[in-house]
Amino acid sequence: MKHGIFLGLSTIDIINYVSHYPLKNEKLKVNKQLYFAGGPATNAAIAFASFGNKCTLITGMGNHPVTGLAKKDIKSHNVELKVPEIEVVDTLGSGDIFHGAFCHFILQDNDFIKSLEKATQIAGLSCTFYGTRKWIEKIQDFR
Repeated sequence: MKHGIFLGLSTIDIINYVSHYPLKNEKLKVNKQLYFAGGPATNAAIAFASFGNKCTLITGMGNHPVTGLAKKDIKSHNVELKVPEIEVVDTLGSGDIFHGAFCHFILQDNDFIKSLEKATQIAGLSCTFYGTRKWIEKIQDFR
């Protein structure tokens, strides 16, 4: 069994079934509504796990009540979910910061899993500040 680690966007997909395509300014009653966890990383992780592989998804979730629906759906597909607990102020550049931090840590440690974990911490830290550089003042905590 292989172990895949997926890092990225998670969403809630809400699908509304209606009797016909609405006309301009027409209101329709929904016949059926479905909720699923979605997003590129989530869908890739669930597909990978569906083949019997061990799978971890590292993603942001937020605090909205429907977050519980996404978590339940993801876990029901045997995907281990890791959601960093941070107070988000600004996500600008966090993906780019993750990539730069990952490159640094993989060259230092040559340990893929530890490098992912450390880069995720750095990207999370960057989300607790406005802008893309203020987090650098706290980098000594990770050296």
